[in-house]
Amino acid sequence: MADLKTWGLPRLGQLLPLDEESLSQIIDYSASLPVDACADHLKNLLGDSPAALEFIASFNNRRSPPITRPCCKKRCLLFIP
Repeated sequence: MADLKTWGLPRLGQLLPLDEESLSQIIDYSASLPVDACADHLKNLLGDSPAALEFIASFNNRRSPPITRPCCKKRCLLFIP
């Protein structure tokens, strides 16, 4: 998470004129969301300018890989004859 903040704070600060603590909270909260929800949240905050969309895509690409969880597909495969 520290690397994501180090990368994200100056870039987000160029898009939103807020203090560092507020920017840090936005990064923390955004990183806690699923990828799609994160993208929607950031797009609502930043708009859809090319710079904002580039930040959103890069932010999501730099996040830690999501924790994989068992899904229905795995359970269903057990019952296929």
